[in-house]
Amino acid sequence: HVAARALQFAGKQEGTELVLVSKGPARVDEKRLRDAINYIFDYAEEVGKPCVINMSLGSHNGPHDGTSAFDAFINSTVGPGRIICASAGNNGISTGHLETSGETLNTFIIFRSSDNTTGTVDIWGSPDMQYSVQLSAIQYENGNVSSQSEVLVAGLMTEGEDGKDYTWAPTTGRLKGTFKMHSEVDERNGKTHTLLSIDLTSAAMKYELALTITPLSEGTIHAWSDEITLTFHDHEREGFVKGDNRYSITELGGTADRIISVGAIKEDGTVADFCSRGPRLDGAVKPNVYAYGENIESALNSYDLYQSSYPYTQTLMQDGREYHMGKMSGTSMAAPMVTGVVFMLPNLSQVVTK
Repeated sequence: HVAARALQFAGKQEGTELVLVSKGPARVDEKRLRDAINYIFDYAEEVGKPCVINMSLGSHNGPHDGTSAFDAFINSTVGPGRIICASAGNNGISTGHLETSGETLNTFIIFRSSDNTTGTVDIWGSPDMQYSVQLSAIQYENGNVSSQSEVLVAGLMTEGEDGKDYTWAPTTGRLKGTFKMHSEVDERNGKTHTLLSIDLTSAAMKYELALTITPLSEGTIHAWSDEITLTFHDHEREGFVKGDNRYSITELGGTADRIISVGAIKEDGTVADFCSRGPRLDGAVKPNVYAYGENIESALNSYDLYQSSYPYTQTLMQDGREYHMGKMSGTSMAAPMVTGVVFMLPNLSQVVTK
């Protein structure tokens, strides 16, 4: 669907070649993604052609300020005739972001599906900031807390503390699974960082997974859920907050200085509700450009086992085989339109993103 959308524009250019590289497993592997980008640019150089790469993917693990290792890679890899366009994300109506300055923050971690109870929460504090992160199982009876068990306490709690790993792996009791936290001071931006990884195998009835973030020094803390399997909610309980959609531009596609981050608009030209919201955490404008991304008709992958879940808009016959067209929505549909348009720019080999 994405590739065909790009070719609706770029395919009109004589000599166009399409290079496809699989990103591998469902969750984005940053190393594999770098290898894929290098492969495509190397091929383009080998055949002596300019190249525009489309990336319709994303992740919320990262500082969201343009200072991640992947953002540095993008900024050093693109150049004249080496352009990357990427989807900004579909978290415009999400609750996957939290922020606090000075006050303790309490929220519940909820899973989007009972079929997948693994996920991550990425927490970033101001440079040299100290804070604690606590994960708890809370039981309510008649609206009141009847039981609370401390599961895991971690974070940057001592000045200069770095490289701490914390693991809790209960096999009996209220929760079963593996809970890990890694805390560090990021060498690229000096920010304090804690990554919480959750693999919940079972939970007793009436128990809810609570996250508490407590600032221990001056500064601001931002936290992002992965928004794939889990998010933040208040369950309408006093003292708890749900997340918001601010700074919801995705990493790996929306935050690098020299990447063209693409948001989605509706047919009437207004921003699509699902489109992730900027700006970048440091105030830089993201997305950089918007394109149509709602109910976009394009080819469906005939080898996709879930193809039939999308309503067919057309059915074409080729060599006795059926091929279907269908409509999808998302910034993943907007990005390839921009990719195709950029590819048709005159003197593309001299075009540089800044």
